[in-house]
Amino acid sequence: MSRSAACIFLLICVFGTNPAAFSQNPTSANAQPSALEPGAGALKLYHTALRIQMPVFVGPEYTGFAGKLKGHPFYGSDLWEDGTLTFDGITYAAVPLLYDIANDLVVVVQPGEQGTLHKIQIAVENVQNFSTKGHSFTRLDSTIQDMPGGFYDQLYLGQVQVLAKRTKTTLKQSTGLTFNQKDTYFIHKNGQYYPVKSKGSVLKVFADKKADLQKFMKEQGVDFAQNPEAAMVRLAKAYDQLTSRP
Repeated sequence: MSRSAACIFLLICVFGTNPAAFSQNPTSANAQPSALEPGAGALKLYHTALRIQMPVFVGPEYTGFAGKLKGHPFYGSDLWEDGTLTFDGITYAAVPLLYDIANDLVVVVQPGEQGTLHKIQIAVENVQNFSTKGHSFTRLDSTIQDMPGGFYDQLYLGQVQVLAKRTKTTLKQSTGLTFNQKDTYFIHKNGQYYPVKSKGSVLKVFADKKADLQKFMKEQGVDFAQNPEAAMVRLAKAYDQLTSRP
């Protein structure tokens, strides 16, 4: 019997055939993982089997932020969600993870001794890309022009690309530590990265099709003031279509 088959057999023996018995992930980054129903012996067997199946990610324990918090440091929400993760060149699916955008860290869970689960922050240099909350992030080196190194949200990948750097700043107040999100946008065109934040800066990058794109915005009702991120993506797609015409 293979190791994977043996692991599955062990899980069935411990928990039976009820999928809910071994599908419980922690639901909050600030909460302790809930205890499973079986006794201590069964729990130990479960985590032994889990360690066989799970990839081992190396990194220090993630401690997060201390004190009273208003909000959280993560992208999207502080709920664990399965995503994909490319770690040291190998892509893993269904990895429970969180993305701390205040510190630009990917956080995963690892089973420990006696049925414990540990939050681990993976070294940035070991992660090539990951997906979470419906978004795909890739790591760029700090050697690229004046762009800060780290993970970038890939909003659109065509002949041109639209990327977003997601960050959160902290403000210490008497009521607690507050998190405020800030997004910075870049367009990648012809091997260059251009910072953009307005309709005018996007049209400057796409200057060779400016008149066509202005017409497109008017006809399609593209509104930068209402949703600049969506507008950038729509203009990038339109630019690709215009430049791909014979």
